[in-house]
Amino acid sequence: MSRGATDSGKYTKSLILLFFLAASGILVPLAVHAQDTITDDMLTLKQAIEIALKNQPLIEAQQGMVSVGKAKTGQAMGNYYPHITLGSAYATISPVQNRTSATTSISGLPPDSNIPTGLSGMNQPNQYSQYSATGNLHQLLFDFGKTPAQVKAQDLSTEAAGYELANVQEQVIYNVKEAYYSLLNARRNRDAVAGAVEQFRKHLEYARGLYETGTKPRFDVTKAEVDLSNAEVDLIKAENSMHFYRFSLNNALGMQDSPSYEVEEEVSIETAELSFEEAMEKAFRQRPDLASLQKQDESANESINVARRGRYPTLNGTASYTYVGTDFPLDHGWTAGVNMVFPLFTGFVLSNQVAEAQANLTVIMANKRNLKQKIILELEQAFLSLKESAQRMNSTEVAVRQARENLELALERYSSGLAIAVEMTDAIVSYTNAQMANSTAHYDHMIAQARIAKAIGGE
Repeated sequence: MSRGATDSGKYTKSLILLFFLAASGILVPLAVHAQDTITDDMLTLKQAIEIALKNQPLIEAQQGMVSVGKAKTGQAMGNYYPHITLGSAYATISPVQNRTSATTSISGLPPDSNIPTGLSGMNQPNQYSQYSATGNLHQLLFDFGKTPAQVKAQDLSTEAAGYELANVQEQVIYNVKEAYYSLLNARRNRDAVAGAVEQFRKHLEYARGLYETGTKPRFDVTKAEVDLSNAEVDLIKAENSMHFYRFSLNNALGMQDSPSYEVEEEVSIETAELSFEEAMEKAFRQRPDLASLQKQDESANESINVARRGRYPTLNGTASYTYVGTDFPLDHGWTAGVNMVFPLFTGFVLSNQVAEAQANLTVIMANKRNLKQKIILELEQAFLSLKESAQRMNSTEVAVRQARENLELALERYSSGLAIAVEMTDAIVSYTNAQMANSTAHYDHMIAQARIAKAIGGE
């Protein structure tokens, strides 16, 4: 082979390598995976969602599944292109010896007869080396639509993985909202309990002052001290609850460690009311997990076509170029032709492949029906929760106003010596419980809104 031909071959290989690297994205500047973190002291719900969508490992894992699907589609498309292989071999060959015993009779001759040359005591030929190098080309010509069906089935599976990625993202968004609202609720409850601690502290001061003047008995001071101690214990529990929900939010964000931050108060935005039937219709139309199952359904049908077409013959074109010999320069030659492979009997493999594909389709169809039932149940629960939390919001708002007025009256009565210590304790506890109940109803309502948005497939 000439030097120019060698250089040309190297240049062609370089171009092929560069094309491969560019197609696979290796030549693109590598993106360093940097975890987004909280940079401000105040975290909004929008920022929390953005951070979670970038950091959550569940999303990263599903993105990997989408990449796997694309790679499988590329593998299925490989049959459209020629397959080229290069091979080389080296062998040391020692022929089998063919020895004849000196006492063996040959052609009826006596042992002492003269044996013709070449029949007795054959000498062992010398060992020799054999070298070979082969280039093969294989090109699928026709397979009765099996390859197109494989490509379509894998492409549909990749689309299904993409919809599943959207479903994971929707679930991550809902998890962030639920954790965010739960943390806000825990903070409000902590503030309510802290307010109760302050009220009991003031009450203790009143009780001591009235006891010193002889207006109230020692019992009032002792009870006020006990109430204050109990309220301080409740405050510790409320602080721990707030820390727990902060950790839950960090987990929803996909962050193990985070700086100290405060969550910004979110006001529920009134949206257009949807009836249950409208929400259900919308969910069936745009739920990404339902769309994923639909694509899996279509892919399964294509897989059945692939399995059925495995019974048909395959037509291939082949060519090879070979160098072989015991010494250099080697002899060379080439072959080219067409072959047809017809699967007459494959040990029932093909029939079982068809049965497997049909069974997979049955599973997917059952999963679709099950998911629709699950969607209806999710919507029913979310709508009931929304209605119930709205009613609790209205009733607890009235309860908070009444409890506040009752506490103010109790303070006035106790300062005037008209109320007993138990009345003060009940008034403070009632006001704290009313505040906490109203806060819980408020954030339950917002979580119910988020649940409806998730159930219908996003806002």
